[in-house]
Amino acid sequence: MIEITVQIDDTRFRLAQEEDLPALQERFRQAVQGPAAFVTFEPLGYSTVSVLVSPTTKVRFDQVARSESVSDVDSCTVSEWEPEIDSVA
Repeated sequence: MIEITVQIDDTRFRLAQEEDLPALQERFRQAVQGPAAFVTFEPLGYSTVSVLVSPTTKVRFDQVARSESVSDVDSCTVSEWEPEIDSVA
């Protein structure tokens, strides 16, 4: 499975496998080349996100191959997962 994410400045969004990645990349490319413009998309976990993009906005797309097995960390949200901490005596 390929996990696709877009990072806009410091915020990262996971994208659905069905997302038209070349079209989304083109919309961001056009937005960063001109005056500020909104780019709207539907990341996983959100209904719709509109981001105001300007020439100074940092946009990064990542595609990472993930194994089909799901680990404990992958199966929960970051806010639910807390690592085990060994107590110091």
